[in-house]
Amino acid sequence: MQLKGKSVRSISKFTPIINDGRSFFIGVTVAGNEDRLQIIGFPKNIEAGLSILPSEIGKCTKFNSSGREVVRMDLPLVSETKMVWSTWNDWHGYSHSGIQRRNYKVRQKDLIAPPGEHITIFKTGNDLFAVSRELSVTNDSEDSILHVVNLFLECFGQCQLLDQNITQIIKVRRLNWVVLPKGEYPWDVAKEHVKKLTSRLLNGDREVVEYRIERITKNRPDFLAIGQGGFYGYFVFGFTKKELYVLESPSLGNATYIFKSNWKELSQLTKKEILTGSLHYRRIIHNRGWLNSLTNTLSGK
Repeated sequence: MQLKGKSVRSISKFTPIINDGRSFFIGVTVAGNEDRLQIIGFPKNIEAGLSILPSEIGKCTKFNSSGREVVRMDLPLVSETKMVWSTWNDWHGYSHSGIQRRNYKVRQKDLIAPPGEHITIFKTGNDLFAVSRELSVTNDSEDSILHVVNLFLECFGQCQLLDQNITQIIKVRRLNWVVLPKGEYPWDVAKEHVKKLTSRLLNGDREVVEYRIERITKNRPDFLAIGQGGFYGYFVFGFTKKELYVLESPSLGNATYIFKSNWKELSQLTKKEILTGSLHYRRIIHNRGWLNSLTNTLSGK
């Protein structure tokens, strides 16, 4: 059974088939969808086992990747400090630009964590399919299944229900990160990679992100990984001898995350785990003490 369109409000067309509790997949054939696969982060050469968190191309993929904030109108305002890029004149009338911290009163928000559904390439016979994880009405809610269906509709404009016989994958290789060659990454080296990705940001946001990353690179990391697909805009700077990894992104809200683990473990974290902060070593708020806290952490204090 196949669905077409941008989204659906229910999975009623599928329920007669899946209500017996058997496992199934949502997917599309790779043939004919090569261009769309590249848009969501896959390389030109598609092979079985490749898996990615889809790039944010619409509402569903954005929720899947970054979650959603719900403004709590029933709660009082709270203070929040933000880094902003500002231009001002000194008392001589000369213009200056730089980072300033400003305090705001903002509404409290609850984060609905991102589902983090990946799309993976399966092979059955001679055909390749881009498919979801294995689903069932026994283990997955109707809302979860509906989200996966709409994820595929947003990415491909169509999807179909596939049975469990579409398996097996020998080994899954996630494509969420590009790891650059090992070596020191001071700002002079890192900026060419950073600026390619921050160029999409609005003026002001771009300067703030580049300022933070420049300060991180002053500590001379020896490892750099760049997010792709749904992790686009994320950077990981590693200090491998200290076993510290700094995660920076304009999408991380008001903090820099530091993990104390090896890269293999860190690269397997979902955005849900990152955004909820369940596994981080330190979370450094972007306030007036951000730079001192970052420097102290990386120096072992």
